[in-house]
Amino acid sequence: MPYTPTQDGTQAFGIPASPVTINSVAYILEDVDIQSDSANPVLRGADGIPIGQAIVPDRATLSGTLQLATASTAVPPVGNSFTAYGSTWLVKSVGTAYKQGDYTKVKISAVYKIN
Repeated sequence: MPYTPTQDGTQAFGIPASPVTINSVAYILEDVDIQSDSANPVLRGADGIPIGQAIVPDRATLSGTLQLATASTAVPPVGNSFTAYGSTWLVKSVGTAYKQGDYTKVKISAVYKIN
């Protein structure tokens, strides 16, 4: 059976976290990159020479692309939450919507929500 692409927001393209719902709107989440960051404070002696250090876990960040169901679908508002990969994320930034073939997409970044 031939594959017929649709523009209704339901084609998840095999991505496990899709679709995601943000502000009651469904999006397909693609090209996901999750980074677990950390801080590396250095303890210095009176002479300024490092004498110790630590690795302190920080919040994870997520970046990816959202496929909009139609060209008139609203982009997600900054600060709204969504669930993906078993975690809740807060939308940190949203790029400008652009067309790629028959699809409208937007780049987003999010941070792990601390409960």
